[in-house]
Amino acid sequence: MYEQESYRTNRRTFTLALCLGISALSSRKIDKDAVSYLPYISKSTEDVDFSRFGELAYLSALKHFSASNDTFYQIYPWPSPYAKNWSFSRLMQASITRSRILGLNTNSTESDIRKITAGLQYYQNPIYSKTDEISFNENPHPPFELSGQTYYDDNAWVGINFLDLYQISHNKQDLDLASKIFHFEVNSWGVGFGCDPKEGIPWRTGLEQSRNACNHFPTAELGFRLYQQLNDPYYLTEGGKILKFANATFLDPSTMQVYDHINSSCQLNRKVWTYNQGAAIIANAYHYLETGDTESRKNALGISNQSIIDWDGIHYKKHQVEFVNIFFRDLFFAAKILKEKDLLEKAREKLQNYALPLWHNPQIHRATHLFSFNQLYFELIHQAAVADIFYSLAEINQN
Repeated sequence: MYEQESYRTNRRTFTLALCLGISALSSRKIDKDAVSYLPYISKSTEDVDFSRFGELAYLSALKHFSASNDTFYQIYPWPSPYAKNWSFSRLMQASITRSRILGLNTNSTESDIRKITAGLQYYQNPIYSKTDEISFNENPHPPFELSGQTYYDDNAWVGINFLDLYQISHNKQDLDLASKIFHFEVNSWGVGFGCDPKEGIPWRTGLEQSRNACNHFPTAELGFRLYQQLNDPYYLTEGGKILKFANATFLDPSTMQVYDHINSSCQLNRKVWTYNQGAAIIANAYHYLETGDTESRKNALGISNQSIIDWDGIHYKKHQVEFVNIFFRDLFFAAKILKEKDLLEKAREKLQNYALPLWHNPQIHRATHLFSFNQLYFELIHQAAVADIFYSLAEINQN
């Protein structure tokens, strides 16, 4: 295995080993007889209610993964560790997308979101938080779990979530939290990097010498979008600095692919992940939107078009469902920013062709509408990603 590969794979491998043991001990076995196909869905997408399928997946997540005190479990069946910040933020994103479709004050959407955001208090990092910044740990702190490391990409996703939430809630507290997370990221510029130039933001605490695409591009996006809301040049300047470093470090202009990370030996890991492509696309698109920079537009379109080709060619569709979710969300929004209708339609077609067969998947648990991608148990992050995929398709079809 490559060193790191964003360590998402390594972290999930640890969770898998833990969950295998837990599942073996659990008295709540998955009923194999209940695992079967759902009723047939028409191959035509014209009569598919994508929001309905999003609701089935989302409400199942709330029902089967909710724990006490506004927290969530990582896997089902129980017993289970509590959800990691990465999983928590994906559920938060699905809840926000749902609210944009249904309306914030309907169908308990606001109460669902506030339950999720309230749970973030258990992840808040008192060590690395200052008056002008805030960050969240990988795990909820005791007595729930050992807090673990602080991942900068996890925090960037949470910041984007709060900014998305602010755009429908108009609650200044949501905007302030997004801003404080951005300050946390920016204040870590140059920390621990042993390569020249000594720039960039660490990937996580305890591995400060690593630089990863997965936190730089989302942090740049966060900066540009905060500039939209606050009109403070600080956010545009810092976001631009982060994007410049990320494009120069991770984007290969000869292939228009975004690579994963620079390791502790100053070597570039050329692993290509879907979500890194999406994050680079949307960050460059927002930079173009705010500055008119034609190079950023060229980057956004170049990565987008290459990713559409690579979707089939290098098996992007086999990547983790949460990666696929982020990739297409970012591609949709970028296509709208860039006013590229053909790109939007191509992305919509690819995601629809990916999403609809999920409901034919024999791993679906009929009684719970939970998705299993490993045949042994269900993960919150997968359930949240599936819900957000269908909500995103519903949102695109509304517009």
